[in-house]
Amino acid sequence: MMQDPAAVVAALEAKAHRVETPCGEGSMVWRIWGEGAPLVLLHGGSGSWKHWLRNIEHFAQTRRVIVADMPGYGDSADPGQPVSFATLGAIMGSGLDQVLGASRNYDIMGFSLGSFMAPWVIKAAKANAGSLTLVHGHLVGVMQYSPQDRLKRWRGVEDRAERDAILRNNLGVLMLAHPESADELTLQVYRSDLDQARLRVPTFIDSLDTSILKGLDLKLFAVSGDQDPTATPNVAAQHALLHGLRPDTQSHIIPGAGHWVMWEAADAFHGIADGILQGLST
Repeated sequence: MMQDPAAVVAALEAKAHRVETPCGEGSMVWRIWGEGAPLVLLHGGSGSWKHWLRNIEHFAQTRRVIVADMPGYGDSADPGQPVSFATLGAIMGSGLDQVLGASRNYDIMGFSLGSFMAPWVIKAAKANAGSLTLVHGHLVGVMQYSPQDRLKRWRGVEDRAERDAILRNNLGVLMLAHPESADELTLQVYRSDLDQARLRVPTFIDSLDTSILKGLDLKLFAVSGDQDPTATPNVAAQHALLHGLRPDTQSHIIPGAGHWVMWEAADAFHGIADGILQGLST
């Protein structure tokens, strides 16, 4: 019998050590699992730490896994004004330094919005990032993907079954390559994250500047699902653009996976990520 999805989330959260750092008029929430060299995970837009739910315990076998609720998402407070990648990065970078404590070196993986945010966090933090892994189909330039004509409006829909049907549609439009990937746990995470999301990306996306990657002194990796619809004009072209910006980038494209690649293709993602992390330690 399948375990209750809410119970799965609660069980993993109960194992975490929770740390809060200043954010706006409240706190930013960080959850920590495991021991070892720090690995920081940043979630995507309208998400939370739960975007990494299927990956945390795997990484925590060998790493101290630090997962943020970014400002305006999950349990974290709103960031205050003005909002830009730079101001958000300053909040998160300062918080990360507090969370890391004496551990001054870390690796970081950012999914979707988190991949755009990570360079600004790295820039703001005093601690040293040894590597950045971008988990996204869109890697360079201004995003042009606009699924608004295919995404259905869920706000204000009171009927649970109707709303869940809308969310499954939207998962297929934006996040997942295969309908069967939208199981009950996936729906639970997606639903709860949307209910908590307050920060709207369109309000600050104009401050995006992916050229910041060129100035980062670290090892750079990129992992994408080959069916990620956010890539312009496609995933292979985006990886080529990133190589033009940073020829030293190590790229990985996972077949048969969509945007939420580390969720939909967790085993394949772990195989790639383990290779990245093990290579960093040799």
